[in-house]
Amino acid sequence: MEIFEIFIIGTIGYILLILFDLAIIRRKEFLKRVTMTGFLLTGVPYVLLYGLYESPHSIPVQILLYSLLAVCSGLLVFSVFLEVRLFSSSCEGTLYKGGTYRISRHPGFLWYTGINCVIAVLFLRWEVMSLVIGLTIDNFILIYMEDTLLFPRMFEGYDTYKRDVPFLFSLRRKRGKR
Repeated sequence: MEIFEIFIIGTIGYILLILFDLAIIRRKEFLKRVTMTGFLLTGVPYVLLYGLYESPHSIPVQILLYSLLAVCSGLLVFSVFLEVRLFSSSCEGTLYKGGTYRISRHPGFLWYTGINCVIAVLFLRWEVMSLVIGLTIDNFILIYMEDTLLFPRMFEGYDTYKRDVPFLFSLRRKRGKR
């Protein structure tokens, strides 16, 4: 399989995730279940990479890189799928401003970008670097569309939330808070 074909699989996954958000907005349960496969498809390119390429690094360097990969992957799963459910005291449909969401409205994008950087270093191949850059751009398009078009329709008060929580990253403290 060519790297471009692998990229297309991932891109289809991101398109399905946009449709997934639209299915939530339109309350289309069947479409939501079908488009949920986008989560799976966005991961398929990474599985395919391991069948195509080997890391040129020594075992100790690979252990370090796989450790970083595990940390970023764990943070991604935690931020996107667990954190709000575990730590939000508010009811479903409200916006969470704690934990990793204090530093970004889209902390999953930060961890996903970290995963892609580690994978680019792990394989040290131009094709792999091109793929992960493309998939990072796909993910950015998804979160940008969510942030500007979809989430304001899904969550009441999203415009206020956008003023309180930075889009991608900020270590700046809010005035009056310590």
